[in-house]
Amino acid sequence: MDHRRKQAEAEKNAAALDKAAASKEASARSSRNPSTMQNYLKEALRKRTDADKVRAKAAGYSADIAKAQRDVHAAEDKLAKARRVEEKKRRDKEKHEADKRDREEKRLKQEAQRAAKRAAEEHARAERERRWADMARDQEVQSLQAELAEAQATLANEPWNNLPRKVTVLFITAEPEGVEHLRVDKEVREIQLKVRSSELRDSIAFEYRPAARVTDLIQHLNEVEPDIVHFSGHGADAGLAFQDENDDLRLLTNDELDALLKACPSLLKLAVFNSCDSAEQARVASGRVPAAVGMAQSIEDEAARVFAGQLYNALGFGRSLGLAFEQAKLQVQLTLGELSGQPELVVAEGVEPDELFVVAAETQVDEDVPEATSGRSDRSADFT
Repeated sequence: MDHRRKQAEAEKNAAALDKAAASKEASARSSRNPSTMQNYLKEALRKRTDADKVRAKAAGYSADIAKAQRDVHAAEDKLAKARRVEEKKRRDKEKHEADKRDREEKRLKQEAQRAAKRAAEEHARAERERRWADMARDQEVQSLQAELAEAQATLANEPWNNLPRKVTVLFITAEPEGVEHLRVDKEVREIQLKVRSSELRDSIAFEYRPAARVTDLIQHLNEVEPDIVHFSGHGADAGLAFQDENDDLRLLTNDELDALLKACPSLLKLAVFNSCDSAEQARVASGRVPAAVGMAQSIEDEAARVFAGQLYNALGFGRSLGLAFEQAKLQVQLTLGELSGQPELVVAEGVEPDELFVVAAETQVDEDVPEATSGRSDRSADFT
């Protein structure tokens, strides 16, 4: 009885998992986001796999029941043999009772056979239903995979389709007491000028947060919900230099940076660390963001200004991140005669820099968006 109860519970759990998988598959079909659709499909497949495992347990319980029945038959046969020996010795005296027992044993055996036949038929029916369910699931998965492949192909051929008409950059600076003063104001001005001179100047908005404290960062992220995070200040392999409540040096460690990016309320497209020895921060960020830029060495103040200005200028012309990064490095060399900071572009697994776009091309902006005028250029790329 305990095995039958466990078998029934296992079959019930398998049905629940199938139902949950069907729900995930339905969510995947209704999702428009390829990444979300793929996650739903993975969850559905995992639940289908769990359901198969549970059914395997149910089959195991069924095997245990069959073994118990065989043991019963073996015991009955042994008992019958013992009784026949006893009947032979006491034939005259116990013949009537022996006949009665034979009839009872025959009845019990027939009932056991009928029960075994019913169990075998039920098992065969359940196996047929499982195969049908597996076939239906496989067909559904193949259909969803085809839809996903088609969506991915469409997105690859038309990279602008899923880009917003306007991206927001959260520009954060910090200069704690006791560290070398940086001319971040010149970097701000350079970016403003470069973006304003780009074709898609109205598509990039900046939110400037100077003298940031570590405890301010979550507030800034919640306020701005940025597409890009840009840090300008001092850095090292171990972390980024911010200020504490007393404006003294407070290092944001790489582990804290990872946790901060994980808690970001918006889906970031890019993280830029325009600070010395920040390549490690870029590598940390690439685990949470499609792409990140950092410096493998110390970078001069002037080089940081030129690099940042040209990077956003290229993005403002709708160029890919890979091309914008190469143009920014080249501009530093052309301006200063050498490359400072050794900039590094780190991308997440599966991301191609030359296929990654941050700002949508102007031809893809809806027709009902007013054209840029000379009056609007004063507001574009402003730091607020």
